Amino acid sequence: MYSIKRTNMPEIKPQRSMQVLPGLMVLACSVLMAPVADAAKPKVAISKPAAAIEGSTVNLNGSGTDADSDNLSFTWIQTKIKPGTPTVTIENATAAAASFKAPVIVRTNTPTKPLSLSFELSVNDGTATVKKSVAVTVKPDANKLPVADAGVTRTVNWDAAASGVTLDGSKSKDEDGNIVKRQWKLLTKKAQLPKKAVIKLTNANTENASFTLTSPDQNNPVDLEFELTVTDNDKKTNKATVGVTVSQAQSVPAPVAKAGEDQNVTSGATVNLNGGASTGADSYLWKQTAGTPTVTLTADTAAAASFTAPTVTTATPLTFELTTTNASGSTKDTVVVTVAPKVLALPVAKAGDDQNVASGATVNLSGSASTGADTYAWAQTAGTSVTLSSTNTAATSFKAPTVTQATQLTFELTTTNTAGPSKDTVTVSVSPAVVGALTAELGLPVGDIDINDPANPVVKNITGGTAPYSVTYDWGDGQTSEPKALDAGKNTDTGEHFYAADGSYNVKVTVTDAVNAKVELPGSIKATSSVAECK
Repeated sequence: MYSIKRTNMPEIKPQRSMQVLPGLMVLACSVLMAPVADAAKPKVAISKPAAAIEGSTVNLNGSGTDADSDNLSFTWIQTKIKPGTPTVTIENATAAAASFKAPVIVRTNTPTKPLSLSFELSVNDGTATVKKSVAVTVKPDANKLPVADAGVTRTVNWDAAASGVTLDGSKSKDEDGNIVKRQWKLLTKKAQLPKKAVIKLTNANTENASFTLTSPDQNNPVDLEFELTVTDNDKKTNKATVGVTVSQAQSVPAPVAKAGEDQNVTSGATVNLNGGASTGADSYLWKQTAGTPTVTLTADTAAAASFTAPTVTTATPLTFELTTTNASGSTKDTVVVTVAPKVLALPVAKAGDDQNVASGATVNLSGSASTGADTYAWAQTAGTSVTLSSTNTAATSFKAPTVTQATQLTFELTTTNTAGPSKDTVTVSVSPAVVGALTAELGLPVGDIDINDPANPVVKNITGGTAPYSVTYDWGDGQTSEPKALDAGKNTDTGEHFYAADGSYNVKVTVTDAVNAKVELPGSIKATSSVAECK
């Protein structure tokens, strides 16, 4: 593609002197109007994927080229998503080659049709973006035949046959779709029936058809055979037959289904469905007929079934139907189980036993004995402030502070779940650290000192007690120094004092530690002016 570059040139008015230069003007215009090529856009290509079977992995293979050799970025998205169109998760959606899992096609009461899913690949070179679309057809998996079940063979008497006998096709099913049509028919030929016998089949296109048989000749048993044909939503069919013998023998009474009393349970509870009060049943079948979510029944073909109550946020009724069957037919009963949200109990906070520790010790706090807690929160509520290693875990720790007297620290543990909070406290008593006795040595000048020179006693080897230390000098002449604090880690000091007159002075040096323990070091210094006179 080309474009014309324009400039803001002043208008050129023809003049006599310009008429001789037409060739130059044409050349200038040609230069100004020369086409300039745009930067080339990237090119994109997609390999058309083959039709995929539902549930399989589908590969989306795209590619891109750029004439300017720019770096290309790729983005796959699903497009044309209409109501009812399943959305898929695209793996490696920012690569040229992506994939997705073909969705399972939802079955209805109509024939299953393929799905068409649309995707778009965008390729960008940092300046321009080019897009291309592709459609993927998802086909249904091979259809499985429905299963026809015409019930159990049985014997009824002529009275029951005259009143009506129910045929049971309720156990028919279709694993990969829906049964949309049922059709019963009598296979027994008229010639096999007694003379003047009349048989009538009603509701032949339902799950539970019925028939009546009357005959003036009831001396001999009559064997009847019925066929049930079921058709699924994809027009596949299957058949099953059942025999019913009509005789003078006493018929077995029809069963009586008893699904039990309605129940009220909470989420997560095990629910037992009991049809043990049913009578005359040869077989049982439980199924859920109403309510969501659908639950999984255990032992659904036994007199007693069970399931786990689902998690719900509001009271939810679930309805279950029990079908009992014997040779004379089947009967049904229902039971309603109302599931309520689980009421969560408050947690119980346990901050642990009170503790006694020494200064500087590591203290461990544990709330592991708490029950029902989703979260933990530790906080100090009294005493010298310390730093907790963690405030939102079941266990935490801290270093006991240095104290000069017994000190109590109080901590509160709050545990929480959706029902609310619970609190507990623990007290930690901190005692001063046990240390050795405070000791020190005093070094005094040897011999007399000149009153013109300072007296320099030395305090050394200060040990024990609780550092840091301070030193006070009583010079014995009525003067006492201010306490001198020693730097941390220092255990020596040198004093300095000038005496004003000759004499012997009783010196006392006092060393005091951080907890006010003291040690006194006495000594004597003699000052004289005669020393100076002899020099």
